[in-house]
Amino acid sequence: MGVNYQEEAIWISNGFKCDKCGIEYTNDHDPVKLSHEFGYFSEHDLQMVEAYICEGCFYNIIKDINGAAWDNYG
Repeated sequence: MGVNYQEEAIWISNGFKCDKCGIEYTNDHDPVKLSHEFGYFSEHDLQMVEAYICEGCFYNIIKDINGAAWDNYG
């Protein structure tokens, strides 16, 4: 799903909704913000992409990346 220049973040009162799994979290959980602004002459020239995800989804994404320092994340 993700949040980009065409969508708005879904903030729950005193919490957030994970853009990956869709679970709503209360204020005792902080989202992980993923963001990237594409550079000049790229396929998405100067577009900004943002996503707010929970820690569980973040760790699942990181562990699937070759070369990521997964040992540092448990």
